[in-house]
Amino acid sequence: MTSRSKRVCQWMDRRREIKVKPLSNSEAWDLFMEKLGHDMPLSLEVERIAVDIARECAGLPLGIITIAGSLRRVDDLHEWRNTLKKLKESKCRDMGDKVFRLLRFSYDQLHDLALQQCLLYCALFPEDYEIVREKLIDYLIDEEVIERVESRQEAVDEGHTMLNRLESVCLLEGANNVYGDRYFKMHDLIRDMAIQILQENSQGMVKAGARLREVPDAEEWTENLTRVSLMHNHIKDIPPNHSPSCPNLLTLLLCRNSELQFIADSFFEQLRGLKVLDLSRTIITKLPDSVSELVSLTGLVLIDCDMLRHVPSLEKLKALNRLDLSGTWALEKMPQGMECLCNLRYLRMSGCGEKEFPSGLLPKLSHLQVFELERWIPEPIHRKAQYVPITVKAKEVACLRKLESLVCHFEGYSDYVEYLKSWDETKSLSTYKIRVGLLDKSYYDHDDFRRKTIILGNLSIDREGDFQVIFPKDIQQVYGIFGL
Repeated sequence: MTSRSKRVCQWMDRRREIKVKPLSNSEAWDLFMEKLGHDMPLSLEVERIAVDIARECAGLPLGIITIAGSLRRVDDLHEWRNTLKKLKESKCRDMGDKVFRLLRFSYDQLHDLALQQCLLYCALFPEDYEIVREKLIDYLIDEEVIERVESRQEAVDEGHTMLNRLESVCLLEGANNVYGDRYFKMHDLIRDMAIQILQENSQGMVKAGARLREVPDAEEWTENLTRVSLMHNHIKDIPPNHSPSCPNLLTLLLCRNSELQFIADSFFEQLRGLKVLDLSRTIITKLPDSVSELVSLTGLVLIDCDMLRHVPSLEKLKALNRLDLSGTWALEKMPQGMECLCNLRYLRMSGCGEKEFPSGLLPKLSHLQVFELERWIPEPIHRKAQYVPITVKAKEVACLRKLESLVCHFEGYSDYVEYLKSWDETKSLSTYKIRVGLLDKSYYDHDDFRRKTIILGNLSIDREGDFQVIFPKDIQQVYGIFGL
């Protein structure tokens, strides 16, 4: 067992207690220089200051790593001197305070409010959680930590740039998972520091992965709260007696409460400033009607809510930027008022019980940059999902002139050709997966798709006829069945 607290060790039944000593001055200097990563040698004056800075880190490896990371590529003598001055001015009482002092200093050294907010957002996930980059970036776009730009790809690029910078200064640790997704983790001490900052002035409540069975008591929902994370818990319901008054709350994360099946209408009645609401992977059957009044909402995320049958009218949610209903295969009909979502830029759906996407809706969602429409229905017996086609008219998809990412299914080859002819050659899609016609089951099950893929069903080509299949110029992968 390891612990930073001697008192914890005294409480435990241990045979032997081993104190891990801080690094020696020479070890601290070697680690500092390794993490500093200077390609060119330091000047004598900067080196003398660097030695003093390393000494101020008190032999604490995490402090040395983060401070050295914050000074990478800094060659200005004034900045080095200023860093040493600020470190000496900060006070601490014990070893734990020294660690937080150094981490807080690295946070302050970011000198970028958006970058600081990005780091604080990372602390909303459970301890030691592997955070997929794209998931966090989606939240940052929703809450407008990443400022609105012309294209979604530009916003995503900005998000990756921010995360790269946080990794480069050793505040985050990046890696790839077995699926090839880029993710990152947050050291538990850095997360503790971030939560401490969030809790200043009672602005954050972070109880992710805390094994909660009920939502926190009313007194914990203070007016100053801006972000609340209750993700990855065992909350079963939110009864009518819960109606928190949090006018400044921007983000509420209730995702991955796999036992959550009921939320009372009263819960959202005093959360009118809410921008981001994530209820993904819960088993709610009905989204409360009071969600219809969250007029500031920019992100509504209901991924894999596979028991959800009803979503109230979205007519008033004109600020909504992202609506993710992917995996909500039990939804009985399209939510009312979708034609009023004039600012919607991101839409993922599973069809909502329809065989064809409602005609006339897409042209009213002219700002869409991401449109993904595919339906998979779980088969408990076989423990896998079955693909159920839901088609969309080519001429309606062609109205989306700002589209950057597309997943859809055209009923026939003529629809596919009509859509290709509408493409603006000067601005191609960054990703697309287009299915055409009736496909063999093996093509439904196939999931090894590249970023730009066309999947053609049986086109029944006449041997005598003059037939030529056309493809986008930037296609990366094609699957097809050609009957003769």
